[in-house]
Amino acid sequence: MANNWRKNLKKEKKEKSSSKVYGADTPLTEDFPPYRTLIVTYLGASVKEYLENYLNFLEENQWYCPVCSAKMSFHGWYRRKIITLDGTTTRIPIARYRCSNCRKTHAILPDFVAPYRHYSQVLIAAVVEEVVSKQVPPERVEGNQDIPTTRRWIRRFLKRCHEVIGVLESIAFRYTGQIKSLLTEARSSPWEQMLAALELLPAVKATSVFGAVNLWLTMDVVGLWL
Repeated sequence: MANNWRKNLKKEKKEKSSSKVYGADTPLTEDFPPYRTLIVTYLGASVKEYLENYLNFLEENQWYCPVCSAKMSFHGWYRRKIITLDGTTTRIPIARYRCSNCRKTHAILPDFVAPYRHYSQVLIAAVVEEVVSKQVPPERVEGNQDIPTTRRWIRRFLKRCHEVIGVLESIAFRYTGQIKSLLTEARSSPWEQMLAALELLPAVKATSVFGAVNLWLTMDVVGLWL
């Protein structure tokens, strides 16, 4: 079912952009922002599985541009650091694809990678849940990160969570037609509100709640992620 929703999202965007022609010299406007360069998807349950199978994962899919919905082709690699749950630092290859139409390039991130951060998204999501939902003090949360890093993750989540919830609701509304705002409901925490918004959408394979949220957000090209 999730695959059908992906196709509908792509079809809707293609219809919206069909009257526009993008090229290498297209100026960076609101319709063509420079920061929309990430596609988050499931590419394995762990760093080990990703490193063993990422070429197969990438080849099994046809990748489409999240800006204009045209087909993309492989454009190159870069390496980035990730700190796993056990504190091990590993450098993994990240593929970049380029759109055949608008020429925009997009990094294909496995969902266990947190955009622009070194720590595993699985760890970050677990820490945020402990503090925000279970009310565990940041000083007592387990993990190989230091306390200031934990607090920074919490501040970042609380700053973005309501916008994230609103976008998830918007995506669901486009395909269900009926929804009431979860932001007005008396739920126990922003974490629970986010889970409720995510439940409005078809289940997707992901390594963490944040991974699933980022999959939907980057699919919708909102320049927003957790």
